[in-house]
Amino acid sequence: MAVELRKNDLRNIVISSSSPIRTAVPSSDGRFLAVVNTSPDVVTVHNADSSLGWSKVCELRMQVCSLAFRPGLGELALARVDAHAIERRAIWAHMSLPPIRFAYPTCVSYSDDGRYLAAGNREGRVMVWDLEAEPGRRIVLHGKITSGRITSISISQYSVVMLTAGGGCFRIPMPHADAPGGMRVAAARPALVGGDNRPYQWDVYAHAVHPFMPLEAFGGEGGLLVSRHQVMDSVWVRQTRLGRYIHRLKFFPSLRLLLAAGEEGVELWRTESIVLSRKWMVSGDFAKLGRAVATVVEKVESVTAPEPGLKPLAVTDLENCPAIFWANVNC
Repeated sequence: MAVELRKNDLRNIVISSSSPIRTAVPSSDGRFLAVVNTSPDVVTVHNADSSLGWSKVCELRMQVCSLAFRPGLGELALARVDAHAIERRAIWAHMSLPPIRFAYPTCVSYSDDGRYLAAGNREGRVMVWDLEAEPGRRIVLHGKITSGRITSISISQYSVVMLTAGGGCFRIPMPHADAPGGMRVAAARPALVGGDNRPYQWDVYAHAVHPFMPLEAFGGEGGLLVSRHQVMDSVWVRQTRLGRYIHRLKFFPSLRLLLAAGEEGVELWRTESIVLSRKWMVSGDFAKLGRAVATVVEKVESVTAPEPGLKPLAVTDLENCPAIFWANVNC
């Protein structure tokens, strides 16, 4: 497997492989890239070396649902198909770390500081562990959505957000780090709720949280939604031209950008935190949003595939520059 780096204003990285690629997951700092292949099922981890380009670090022969890099550390968490625990690997040491017991995991994610690990499973259960706590007090949150397989999970200082296979989007508030009482048991609530306390009927397939500002982004059926944290009656809605749905979102705070990836390519949007006095009129279920917070001001650029047939699989921040990973998923 070879990873070719193509520098541009954005840095397009084309992943080439002789076997089908299911997905690619970069680390938050852009140092590592995990490529998940099928037929056979292999996870290959690459390292971005300034002198050698992208070089293979290790290869794991396993079938995984999800994986995540721990920020700042060479650790990898893996959710294997039909497993009874979350596996962890030390990348440079080529060794296994103590697993975390959790039945049938389907998705994993670390917090930005690497302290917390969140996971969801095929039964709709959610758990969050504090990796810096003593072994007997590591579980800080145990939750459950109403139904459905959890396909994606993200964790911030405010909450844990889960996406399901049917496009559902749910939220559980994070307990305070110093709160007494140990583990908190909670039920998930819909993440997008209008002024009448009813969930929006809109399938969500991507979610991102701004690391510094109280902003979060939701992407779904050809639309993009950005709002302030826990103020769901003040949002800004924009249509994109990314195809039927958006599947990747990422904030770049130093550049004041939000990157959205979909079937038809990638779009960059400028983000702000000013409030407009006018209303943004939208049709359908979004008509009840009312006065808008202008967190997405305008589209800056549209990016198409560097070669025909390539699809954007992942995005990350590589040396303070947006990097887009492209691949032919049908090879």
